[in-house]
Amino acid sequence: MRGNLIILWIICPCFCNVNGQESDTKKEASFNISNEVNINNEVLPFATYFSEYNISKNWILRAENVQTNFGGFSTNYMVKDFPLLVKYSISNKFHVLFGPTLNLLLVNGTVEEVSPSGTLGVQYEFNESFLMDARFNYNLESENSFKTSMPTTNSILKLGAKYKF
Repeated sequence: MRGNLIILWIICPCFCNVNGQESDTKKEASFNISNEVNINNEVLPFATYFSEYNISKNWILRAENVQTNFGGFSTNYMVKDFPLLVKYSISNKFHVLFGPTLNLLLVNGTVEEVSPSGTLGVQYEFNESFLMDARFNYNLESENSFKTSMPTTNSILKLGAKYKF
């Protein structure tokens, strides 16, 4: 068990988020980084909790709770995502995930915005304990939550490595 915890602490920092920026001037919903946010490469907590229910041999219903923290000098931002995904097994190791996601933006612990998005992703299991996935979350709203003139979006590509124990 102790060896599993050590491996977990080594693998946890392997999560990556890639944000796409749009060059047109239309307003889009976004989670933007303002000048109040601390972006000095500090590692902040990231947590994912999930539960799966087997519908059939190839179909699984998956509920998740994803929490991402963004530190700040005077304002703390947190994004909580609640995906309800359907997972289809193409093979024993390769899976496709899709479904709706509810996104909450919390500023200093208070819910500031609720927005829906759609999620599409793939997952590959290397073995029983280690897997990697890539997901694209497409925002379904067209309003900028930070009221800035900068064209941004909260549609996001997430790349992750996970260890199950």
